[in-house]
Amino acid sequence: EAEIQCKSGQIVPVEFSIAETKWQNRTSSLITFQDISEQKKINAALRDSQRQLSDIFEFLPDATFALDNNNRIIGWNRATEEMTGILKAEMLGKDSSYCSVPFYGYRRKILFELLDQDLDDLTAQYSNVKSTPNTISAEAFCPALYGGKGAHIWAAAANLYNSTGEKVGVIESIRNINELKETMAQLDKARQAAEAADQAKSDFLATMSHEIKTPMNGILGMTQLLAGTDLDSEQKDLLASVLLSARH
Repeated sequence: EAEIQCKSGQIVPVEFSIAETKWQNRTSSLITFQDISEQKKINAALRDSQRQLSDIFEFLPDATFALDNNNRIIGWNRATEEMTGILKAEMLGKDSSYCSVPFYGYRRKILFELLDQDLDDLTAQYSNVKSTPNTISAEAFCPALYGGKGAHIWAAAANLYNSTGEKVGVIESIRNINELKETMAQLDKARQAAEAADQAKSDFLATMSHEIKTPMNGILGMTQLLAGTDLDSEQKDLLASVLLSARH
């Protein structure tokens, strides 16, 4: 490649080739030039696009890593570094068997390796599993995270494809859900407390109903006996009121 100056004074990038040719027993050189200005613009746009995608990947809020078709780690973003304490430089180029160690403390199959597995294989290692033909998500506890403190995580894995639909790798994102788990546990405790309080109220009302009903039966019986005696009209009206109230 080279740059040449046109008659107009414009500098143009070109690609040139030199070929030797013979004519009338003379050896000559044939030089051809091709304007590659548009190709340069396309390449620059592709580089900018790749750089933007790389920046987006790097600064995703969820821990995210990617592998190529050779099961080599090609991406390990900042959130993954913070979660695992392992720098990108230590992971890039390593095979997939190294992915699980920063999360679990030992080598085991991680979610993206189970993309094509049966649901039984997934549920044996993860909880709340959701699966589609190209993606899976699930929950697990990773004991090695945050310096050994561990964390409950939600993970999602998917295949990566190029513009022609060819599989070129896999990607996995991991989110710390400790706070969500704690909130759910507190809500469950509150629900259990509310149910216990409701049961206590029912038990109290049932007990009080029994305690009140027993003496009331005695009072009602005595009132009925009293009604069978000689009473004046006012006394009969009073007893009638007592009997009516007792029945309600």
